[in-house]
Amino acid sequence: MPLRSAILLLSMLMLAACSTMRTPLAKEPVHAMATAGTVPLNPQLSIDLYTVPAGKRLVIQHVAVSTGDATTPQRIFAEIFTRVGGLGVWHPLGFLERHPDISWQILSRPVRLYAEPESGVAVMVLTQDHDGSLGFRATFSGYLIDAQ
Repeated sequence: MPLRSAILLLSMLMLAACSTMRTPLAKEPVHAMATAGTVPLNPQLSIDLYTVPAGKRLVIQHVAVSTGDATTPQRIFAEIFTRVGGLGVWHPLGFLERHPDISWQILSRPVRLYAEPESGVAVMVLTQDHDGSLGFRATFSGYLIDAQ
């Protein structure tokens, strides 16, 4: 095969390979917030935060949980729920930090979590017993990409 024909064939193969390469996925920014009003404590309290739209996959990059009116002396632990590949998982986020001057407890974490199309994202707080009452707010930020 002459060199010119080989170069032309190689160029065509490279062009075909480039045309089948995936283009970068478009990212749609998303954030959500939900608030659970003050209620007597059960050892756990959860709120639904977001439902991933059909045809999209959610990438969560940051989660924050705060209690603004906690009357419980207990430490509060937070988790976030996502579903991937049909498997639902509660991801531990850790203990909320108590503010020294007011009754607030706050947690703010960078994360890298995923949720599949049409699945729910929820946040739960847990305490050791039923002592006191609690209300909390949960937020996340991240982005949606096309599910493939």
